[in-house]
Amino acid sequence: LQQARFDLVVTDRSMPAMSGDELARIIKQSAAPIPVVMITGFGVLMKAAGERPFGVDIVLPKPVTRSELRQALAAARGETQANR
Repeated sequence: LQQARFDLVVTDRSMPAMSGDELARIIKQSAAPIPVVMITGFGVLMKAAGERPFGVDIVLPKPVTRSELRQALAAARGETQANR
């Protein structure tokens, strides 16, 4: 993030070195925050509980379809059906 520019980040929640929650928090606290989409096996439980970690714009439950991913990426970038 310090060496390159990105339009958005797609992350998992559970990762070996850093959780997706931590990554999203770091991204949102950076000088140039960008949208974060989290794809996780905990997605259904998180949505049912109304849980969305700080810095995460969209949570997608696994397994995710190509269509769901495309819709989430467009939404995270602020695109609508009219401007796609």
